[in-house]
Amino acid sequence: MLFFLPPDLPPVPPALVQQVQRQRQVFEGIVIEFDVSEWDAETGVFTFSGFVTAKYDLTVVSGQKMVIDHKNMRGVASGGVELRDPEALLKTDTLEFDWGKKTGHAENVYVQAGNMRIRAETLDITPDVWTLQRARATLSRKNKPNYEIKTRTVRIYPGRYGIASHVSLNLFGLNLGAVPEMRFDLDPRIDGFNLPAFAERKGVGFGVSWNSSFLLNDNMVLGATWGSFPSRLPNYGFNIIWMDADPDKTFRQLKPHDDLKEQTGDGWFDNISMKSPRMEANSIGGSRLLYMLASRWNTSTTARPEILNDVSKAYELVVESAGTSGGVSMRANARIQSIREASDTPFVNRLESQFALLSPVWYVTGNFGFQLRADLYNTFSENTEFGWARGQASLLYSPTEGIMMGVAYSDSHTYGTPDFEFDRRLYDKALHGRFDYSRGPYTFRYLAKIDPSSGTLFDTEYEIAFVAEGFEPFIVYRQFPSDFRMGVRFRIDDFVGRLQRRRMERTIDRPF
Repeated sequence: MLFFLPPDLPPVPPALVQQVQRQRQVFEGIVIEFDVSEWDAETGVFTFSGFVTAKYDLTVVSGQKMVIDHKNMRGVASGGVELRDPEALLKTDTLEFDWGKKTGHAENVYVQAGNMRIRAETLDITPDVWTLQRARATLSRKNKPNYEIKTRTVRIYPGRYGIASHVSLNLFGLNLGAVPEMRFDLDPRIDGFNLPAFAERKGVGFGVSWNSSFLLNDNMVLGATWGSFPSRLPNYGFNIIWMDADPDKTFRQLKPHDDLKEQTGDGWFDNISMKSPRMEANSIGGSRLLYMLASRWNTSTTARPEILNDVSKAYELVVESAGTSGGVSMRANARIQSIREASDTPFVNRLESQFALLSPVWYVTGNFGFQLRADLYNTFSENTEFGWARGQASLLYSPTEGIMMGVAYSDSHTYGTPDFEFDRRLYDKALHGRFDYSRGPYTFRYLAKIDPSSGTLFDTEYEIAFVAEGFEPFIVYRQFPSDFRMGVRFRIDDFVGRLQRRRMERTIDRPF
């Protein structure tokens, strides 16, 4: 974001010194506005002064003075320098840049990226690593924050990982000690290493769970899970995933769709955790080709007619392909698996396939549109064949920014006899209604699902949240499967998301 000048500039004016009041000069798409300009024919150096702004694409750099060394492809901006683009705001005393080597250096730096605020003595940027010296970071908006994370040096390798040295937490003026070195993963395709955590499993109670995943190389991931709960066999498993996906375009973890979780849980009208229709489209149509070999023992099913906690897969081989074409999001996967529903039942060898198709939002007028989705599921085993197909039609309306609502109707057709009851759909027909409000510090989401055949309200979900500086108290409730959570989120996700991207995409989106 710091490199806004191309290597080739047009021929320079013939005068050695040119002084014009509030002029504009264009260099192949870069617009520089200035009060006074000077040019040295011998050195090829431009000097712009007064109030100077340089605009390129969506990036704007402003300051009191800007020196451009055309021959050496270098520049210096000084005097209250500000750099703004859609990803961040940077303020500094002096900004040096080399658009040939794509490097930059800044002194006395203030950076605001998302809800994170960072101050550092220096910032150095190269194509592969960003380095901050004597940095302080906080989510607080106060000039003198009550809490800060301090570090001597931070090296960030965007989209890969970061390393911070001598990390300490300053809380209400008290320094709570320092960690010699801390490494954090920034590759959105993996979990990284996580510590064991307390968890609750429906019908079982509280226990301990752990999951982590690591990159073996740029295309292969090794993952493992483990959990222990009262009066239950321990659950555990491993997987090896080979993926063919562009890291520069992959901003989320890559795993095949889980056939034991909610069957259509990645739908905006199916799960309150899906924040927007666009998020649903990215989940289904994010470009990828995955192969997975896995083994899982004593795991659980979710949002099914029969909820089990001891389902095991001796082995499973999965291939999944997804992408978007003409605005249509598509995902297909196939599995060869050996699966049983409990520890005292035999394994069933079978072939399972799933397919999801999501249309773009077709706009009728303004911010009113409609969308279609289709889901197919099929199993073929040594015992039987079973499958279902679901179609969904939805209407969406966003009257203003931060408010979205809609209704959807879905209908399913089932054939054959399932190997297990959890293969079935929960309801054949369903009418869904949703309302989202997310403006300023307030968030409210509500989702209701009705069986139109009987008039039964079989699921209600809502989320209430309130932003208080860097923290977000929240309440999440779901009727089926039963879920109630209340806590406080540490609002660093937006900042981490920016660091996870190796290449920033700049687009102007519709509300859906």
